[in-house]
Amino acid sequence: MGERFHGTWRIVSWENREDDGVVSYPVGPAPEGLLHYAPDGYMFVHIMRAGRTPLSTDALFGGDAPEHAEAFASHVAYAGRWEVRGDVMVHRLEIASVPNWVGGEQLRRVEFLDGDRLRLSAPMAFGGKTVMASVTWRRA
Repeated sequence: MGERFHGTWRIVSWENREDDGVVSYPVGPAPEGLLHYAPDGYMFVHIMRAGRTPLSTDALFGGDAPEHAEAFASHVAYAGRWEVRGDVMVHRLEIASVPNWVGGEQLRRVEFLDGDRLRLSAPMAFGGKTVMASVTWRRA
């Protein structure tokens, strides 16, 4: 089953659903992002809100604290090893934009849709609540 994942995927949508059915879009209605699964067992993902506000400088690590906060709140990235366990994708994180995730596992329920689409879902903490986060990808 692992070969079905190999390659690069482009994000289609990310929606969070609360228990009462309320849906939100944590990086907006038209996110940008890439997910890659390599045959050697490594993966990476970058997801960001479209139209992010540029920093006041092009310098690496430039800008002020409010700019950094906005940039952090509009982008998520991580990388590490991956494996499939039944209908669950396991991401074992070696680096991550969320420091607390480094060294841990992120588990995602897997669904293939329409042949060229992949949905990864998991309960996640957002704003003091646990929501069902579902990210849909299509082959790039």
